[in-house]
Amino acid sequence: MTVQITTQQQQQQQQQQHHQQQQHPKHFVCPLEADRLCARINPLCRERGGVWLFKLLNFYTTVRMKQSRYQESLDMYKEYETLIGFSPDEAWELYDTVYRNFGWIYTSLHDYDKALEYFEKCVQVKRANGVQAHWFDQWDLGKTHARLSLQRGKAENLELALQLIRAGLVMHRHAEPQDVIMRCKMLNSAGECAAVRGDFCTDREVSNGWYDQAIELHRESYDMYMKVLGPSKPLTGWCMEDLAGAYNRRERYEDAKLLFLGALKVECSKDIIKLSSMARLLDSVLEVHKAAGDSEGLAACQDAINIGLENLQRRRIDRSEAASYAALLQKIASLLLVHDLANRDGAISLLEEALSYLSLNSRSGVDPLDQRAQPAVGASPRSGAGEEQERQELYIPKAGQQEMVR
Repeated sequence: MTVQITTQQQQQQQQQQHHQQQQHPKHFVCPLEADRLCARINPLCRERGGVWLFKLLNFYTTVRMKQSRYQESLDMYKEYETLIGFSPDEAWELYDTVYRNFGWIYTSLHDYDKALEYFEKCVQVKRANGVQAHWFDQWDLGKTHARLSLQRGKAENLELALQLIRAGLVMHRHAEPQDVIMRCKMLNSAGECAAVRGDFCTDREVSNGWYDQAIELHRESYDMYMKVLGPSKPLTGWCMEDLAGAYNRRERYEDAKLLFLGALKVECSKDIIKLSSMARLLDSVLEVHKAAGDSEGLAACQDAINIGLENLQRRRIDRSEAASYAALLQKIASLLLVHDLANRDGAISLLEEALSYLSLNSRSGVDPLDQRAQPAVGASPRSGAGEEQERQELYIPKAGQQEMVR
């Protein structure tokens, strides 16, 4: 069916249009194939031992991380560490890498205390050998302190996290002036710290001060992403969402609207779309338009919604995550009605379709309330897991060709 966002004046003139676009998917390295290869050569490498097993465990750990099998990654990497034939004093650079990898594994397991321990070891092993801390150390420490502050309910420690990341930014600008992408990622981390710190302040003026810092940091990152990557890349889309969130906190709704819409367009057109991200961005778009009193502006979502729904269906996520897909259709129906009551027929059709997906989910024996989604056909165990991990956030829906009646 086609969802239309329509005004009453235009409803009689609107005609449904169906467009089929042929897209050529990109080729990705499949972690499942790499896992099969590792499982096949594992006994051979163990038989040979030595450097064969050493290199296998290092690569196998990476594959497990790509599959989001973090506990298995940890177990393998612990075995890998036992095969190192040198002390930290003899091979500090190797241990620096090993400690950082342990920190990332523990971060993925949400064991931030242990992650902090290993990131601090990175600094210690450098100092013991007369080497200053790296900008990457400052960034890892800052992000980990931020996560710990939220986990422990100590929002004031976000200020330390922001201080560490800012220090890392100064070092990075000096050491890697051409590495714009990494600097943008660090700026986003700093901006998240500032925005979340403001969320926990009771004084509105103080909160606004933190939000202004967040806007400044995210804006710098956004401007560089737009210059280097353009508006359609996932990194730019995530930055759009972060900057829009900061503008929204400052009640700068006109600025936030365009950015939330841009982020929605990026997510819906991604090779590996995440249903949960599309749903989250639809919520943000709807709420900011409500706050701005601009229900007509919701018509700008039409193309992005259509592309997103087609993308989800093409990857069969509407089947593998039927309950969540039904919830997404419900969100779209709500958006149609907020735009104009002339869209009620389209909204009813969407809700009927959502019920059919819930029925499908029930017949398959899956609890519709269970949000633990199964992977889509051809997807990794967690669709988009690698991208989500790269985003590194601090905070802890047969529809298609939807046409909004204007």
